[in-house]
Amino acid sequence: MTREEGPPLDPACDRCGAPLVDLRSSVVQEGQTYCCTNCARADAGDIKVREGATGGTACSRCGAPIHDRAHAVTEATHVFCCANCSAAGVNAEPLPET
Repeated sequence: MTREEGPPLDPACDRCGAPLVDLRSSVVQEGQTYCCTNCARADAGDIKVREGATGGTACSRCGAPIHDRAHAVTEATHVFCCANCSAAGVNAEPLPET
C-alpha cells in the first residue's frame, strides 16, 4: 500500500461528518466510510432527519435511526448511534429543515 492509498489523515463519516475517533464501529460500504452501521443504513435509505414521528430511537446528533444497538451510546438523556457521534456532541451539525 502506498501512502496515497492509506486511510485519510482525519477520517470522518461520509453521512454525518462525525470524526472517526473510535474505529471499532466504523464501516466501509461501496467506497463510503461511515461512523457506524446505523449511519450506513440511514445513508442507503436517504434518511436525513430524525424519525421522531415514527416512534423509533434516533441519534441525538445526526438523527440516524438506531437499528443496531451494538455500538450505541447513552449519555444522560441523549442516545447516540455510536461513540463517534457521542464524542462529536449533540446536534454538532445543523439538521435540514423538514
